[in-house]
Amino acid sequence: MRIVIYNPSYPPVRCGIGEYTRGLAQALADAGHDVTVVTATAAEGRPRGRPRVLALMRDWGVRDFMRTVPRVAWPRPNVVVTGFPAVMPGRYVRMLYLLPAFAKLMLGLPRTVYIVHEFVRAADRERNALGLALRCADRIVAVTEHERAAIVARYPDVAGRVVVAPNPPTIPCVAEDPAGAARLRDELAGRDRPLLMFFGLLASPDKGFDDALDALALTGDGAVLAVTGELDPARVPYHRELLARIERHRLTERVRWLGHVADDEAARLLRAADAVLLPYRLGADGSYTSLLAAIANGAAVVTTRGAQNPDWLRDAETALVVAPSDPRALADAVATLRAEPAAAARIRAGAAAVDLGWEAISAAITGAPARRIAWPRSSGGLLKRQER
Repeated sequence: MRIVIYNPSYPPVRCGIGEYTRGLAQALADAGHDVTVVTATAAEGRPRGRPRVLALMRDWGVRDFMRTVPRVAWPRPNVVVTGFPAVMPGRYVRMLYLLPAFAKLMLGLPRTVYIVHEFVRAADRERNALGLALRCADRIVAVTEHERAAIVARYPDVAGRVVVAPNPPTIPCVAEDPAGAARLRDELAGRDRPLLMFFGLLASPDKGFDDALDALALTGDGAVLAVTGELDPARVPYHRELLARIERHRLTERVRWLGHVADDEAARLLRAADAVLLPYRLGADGSYTSLLAAIANGAAVVTTRGAQNPDWLRDAETALVVAPSDPRALADAVATLRAEPAAAARIRAGAAAVDLGWEAISAAITGAPARRIAWPRSSGGLLKRQER
């Protein structure tokens, strides 16, 4: 099957949707499909890869779309995939809402699939614009049951075309390595201090990083919090607030900024940490790639209760789940993991047993069950993909 994916977000541009698109394209290619990703010029093109990546789009205007047609129209694609949200430059930010109709007109009536990651959290004007895409798409993929319910409530006429395919993790699952984990803990926190971790982009307070800092200040054992990324107070106003909070709590020496971390190394850090703090302000959601990565790697996760908690997120079984915006509860959960090794081991095992993969979304896109692709396992720094 020939599949074309349009999405502005694609590595090396750092974005959860971009990582999702890369993982989806690779999973479909591994299942034997001919996959082409059309993305922004800022991405790294790979015109002869599997999947091939065409970094063609400058401002995502009509001319950009027309320029892609000769590159993807022959052989005629069976399926064209796109979705929401997408990080787009320029004044044509709404063009992807028109893509299902555009694909039908210009690419020989392919089947169109529209993936919706954040309908519940979208602004009302975005929900209105999404109606254009949803009504033209042959299949709509919601990443949670809550997302599907919200879409159908707003657009009842599309109910028969909406399916649910949960997000898989977008970083690999690494093998257990107790000796390597001990070295990571020693390197980042020292031999006698706990290592906590926060994983995810810091663009706003929604991910609860403020609460993680407050919880760190409440711990009395000198715990160190390792954080992917870095602060950029000159460009991001929210980062100025975080810097002030760190200084107010006198945490400068206890917060370790890791900068950009390769996927494989991020997975190892998630396994090595004594606790992974993901205190989302609106509660954990099965569409959050940071949560999925931590669960897939058997991390000791402390996260938050909310209306969109996935069924597999069970308190004291697959994670510790506390009330949002409650630093004391976060600190107490970390203390529990430290004081009760058996409970921590049970939670890690429960997390690692959660079945997360690309099979559901592959089937939703192709219209038939895809070959089951095992999530890539890593050993000695080398990733190997296996069929099972």
